[in-house]
Amino acid sequence: MLAPLALALVLAACSETDPAADAPSADAPAAEAPATAEPAPAAPAPPTGDVYGEPLTLTESTPISTLLADIDAYDGKKVRVEGLVTEVCAKRGCWMSIAGDQPFQELRFKVEDGVITIPLEAKGRYAVAEGTCRKVALSPEDAMAMREHEAEEQGKPVDTTTPLPTFVVKLEGTGAVIRDRS
Repeated sequence: MLAPLALALVLAACSETDPAADAPSADAPAAEAPATAEPAPAAPAPPTGDVYGEPLTLTESTPISTLLADIDAYDGKKVRVEGLVTEVCAKRGCWMSIAGDQPFQELRFKVEDGVITIPLEAKGRYAVAEGTCRKVALSPEDAMAMREHEAEEQGKPVDTTTPLPTFVVKLEGTGAVIRDRS
């Protein structure tokens, strides 16, 4: 078995071309590499569907699991998320819940009352939504009031079996595109 250096020398000696002939002379100007102007990547097309609120401005979506895993890093930042609409406010259409990319995760997309109205028919459709991510601290009283309000909205009994949350994560919505699942 040949040592790597000996193998390299044997291969170099067997070469039919003279390596010195290929090397530029000291007097010759260096050849310029051919200019390969690559076109800038095209911006992705905006999502299609029924538009609610302002047009979406961000082109990249952040997975909901990423937001929830590090909410402090995203608190106060504008983000775009996408997912299946699992619930819609039955009273005013002022919020929708969007399923996350991991099981049992969802994010509340809340809009200003009367500014955007999300139709009940959005439930079961796919949403691409944009807004400011917020981590909202809750006192025990606020958490219970929120739970009671949601139970009333949904016509369900108040859940008293699970611990009350200490904060909620929501998206203060500015715009959304809702479409059929594809």
